[in-house]
Amino acid sequence: MSAAGGVLVIRGLVGNSMRQTVAALQSLVDKTGAETLVDPTLYQRFKVSRVPTIILTDGVLSPCSPEETNCDTATPVYDEIAGNVTLEYALSMFTSSGQTAERAIKHLVPLQQSFFDQSENPSEDW
Repeated sequence: MSAAGGVLVIRGLVGNSMRQTVAALQSLVDKTGAETLVDPTLYQRFKVSRVPTIILTDGVLSPCSPEETNCDTATPVYDEIAGNVTLEYALSMFTSSGQTAERAIKHLVPLQQSFFDQSENPSEDW
């Protein structure tokens, strides 16, 4: 996920505890290198009702804090796909039939390159 510049967004904390949340996500973050963000407002903004959902916007989102009154909460142009799909599959779909095709290509190429780089240099743990 990090190779594609993705961010894992979760709605809230597991058991209302940061410690439990970190423990629950640790293996996923270790495996993917994903940056993680807790932001329930993004679930509302993009009307996410099923997880996992992969969303790609046409630009960078600015985070909002509860204290901000002039925060830009407009929903940008975006593509989404929900269900048990890989990030590579989602980006491929966006490149072929999405509103964010150009941006999807920019994220898909490094993701695919990182896969080939790993296959050329397999881990000693295997």
